[in-house]
Amino acid sequence: MKAKLMYVLFFLSIGQVALVNKASAQASVNFQVFYDELSPYGTWINSNDYGYVWSPDLGSTFIPYGTNGYWTYTADGWTWVSDYEWGWAPFHYGRWYFDAIYGPLWIPDYEWAPAWVSWRRSGDYYGWAPLGPRMRPGDDDHGQLNNHWSFVNSKDMGRKDLSSHFIGNDQRNEIFKNSMVMNNIRTDNVRNIKFDSGPDKAEIEKSGGRPIKQVAVRENDKPVQHMQNNQLQLYRPRIDANPPAPKPAPQRVGDWNDIKPMNERPATGGRGEQGRGRH
Repeated sequence: MKAKLMYVLFFLSIGQVALVNKASAQASVNFQVFYDELSPYGTWINSNDYGYVWSPDLGSTFIPYGTNGYWTYTADGWTWVSDYEWGWAPFHYGRWYFDAIYGPLWIPDYEWAPAWVSWRRSGDYYGWAPLGPRMRPGDDDHGQLNNHWSFVNSKDMGRKDLSSHFIGNDQRNEIFKNSMVMNNIRTDNVRNIKFDSGPDKAEIEKSGGRPIKQVAVRENDKPVQHMQNNQLQLYRPRIDANPPAPKPAPQRVGDWNDIKPMNERPATGGRGEQGRGRH
């Protein structure tokens, strides 16, 4: 009887350890992780409209979801894979807005998605642009200028050299005029969010005449995002919307004089440019 009791207690203790580990894995972080991890790659500014916003240290041709990355298909739909070391954050959390002088600025937010973009389609072409401040998936993309959009032929979706297949400005403007908003909204019941999953996989396969392989997603406990052995390694912590004191803040907050206007930055590398930062 004693041996049986010890056996039961042993497995109960194992179960408790498992629950602790599970709780630890799901523990949330706060905005401090954004402030700390992105500081080496750009400047945090205190905006009157949006609070702390981040300006990446990149050239004048940088376009969110257009520069130095590509789409891959996962269980969540089309997921943006960034080649920037900091890409795990600004392309999966928050919103981008375009300042007339300083260019793209990132506004942090709490919810993770494969990408916070709006999608359009015109015939054989698909296009996307970042969702603006306070926009939700399915919102009409009013206010989004067509030069914030990237379009590709449907057969080029999934290419890793995606930027070399972007439609040129003149043709893009015409495509944009004849395009319609796509709303392939999905719900993540675990995270309680909705997002736009992008073009239908079967349509892309039919257009390109080739199968699109669904990539497996693996959680990573470090601030990274990269492909390894045909698996997408992702860091996507739960961000606490109500963190305990002290309130998170960047260690260094710049001002607008610390950021070069876009027209004074070099157009280094175009949409495939690399950013400076830790290596």
